[in-house]
Amino acid sequence: MMIRTDSAGGTHAFVAWLAQRGRWLAYSVGMTVTEQVHQHVLKVPASAWTPAVETGGEIRDGAWVAELAGDVMGG
Repeated sequence: MMIRTDSAGGTHAFVAWLAQRGRWLAYSVGMTVTEQVHQHVLKVPASAWTPAVETGGEIRDGAWVAELAGDVMGG
């Protein structure tokens, strides 16, 4: 089963629920990268980026993740 959501479903709680062990679900969470978000991403220091990891635990080549927190989305 594939579950898709927009940015409203991009919360830690919802994604953790989807990813619980024993659930055989695929999921996709998307959001629009606005100019505001883009500018904040550019400010993330290199030391904050972590290699992305596939569900099986292997490193996803060329993919990195960092978290934007606080009121970035709200202005």
